[in-house]
Amino acid sequence: MSTQHGYTRPWRRFLCHPPGKTPRTGIYYLRRRVPARFSGVPGVPSGIVKWSLETKVSREARRHWPDALAKWAEMEAEWERKANMIEATDNVLPKIVSGWVAAVQADVIKIEADGWASDVFEPLDLPEIRNAASVARMVEVVERHADEACQIAGVTVTDDSRPRLINAMMRPVQGAYLEADLKSPAVNIARVTAPSLPLASNFLHRRTTPNRRALSCRCVTCSTPGKPSPR
Repeated sequence: MSTQHGYTRPWRRFLCHPPGKTPRTGIYYLRRRVPARFSGVPGVPSGIVKWSLETKVSREARRHWPDALAKWAEMEAEWERKANMIEATDNVLPKIVSGWVAAVQADVIKIEADGWASDVFEPLDLPEIRNAASVARMVEVVERHADEACQIAGVTVTDDSRPRLINAMMRPVQGAYLEADLKSPAVNIARVTAPSLPLASNFLHRRTTPNRRALSCRCVTCSTPGKPSPR
């Protein structure tokens, strides 16, 4: 589509279309009809949308016109989001979650890890440290990745069913952070700089290996204490 001054033809016509003017007051306004595809969507008005530019001066009205059009575009985007809302059912959740997991594995989504980022999910497996604050931290992290999952799937989950999505995303997000922590430079540096400790098998070997000299010798020194060595 051809452009001029950075605008496509439809947008240029929309931008150059003059704002309306109220005959009685002389105040300029924006007036647009709500598209029929949003009919029946909760929270979307029906019919005509109109708001004032709060000026009677033509030059001022044209100066405010791009902002008014941007506001209209934001309203349409929000209506589009509401129109695409779906219920997070058992049939839908696996598709949303698996799409996010595949994006993480393909490095489309980067998990920020420092070797300890997965600690926020410890309350999942340790009920004794679980409290309101720790649960809130977990939910905050999962909420962010749930939005990513919905964006990848091209859907928006209803507010009523969003807690089900959070619960379904909890373990996959935890696993992604654990894997990212294991690959982080902080963990690798710790592995390299950790002191080399003797293996436990060495201690077991030393403790269980019999003293062959004590078994073969019958002298007083090697014999069992408290029992005289026979001559």
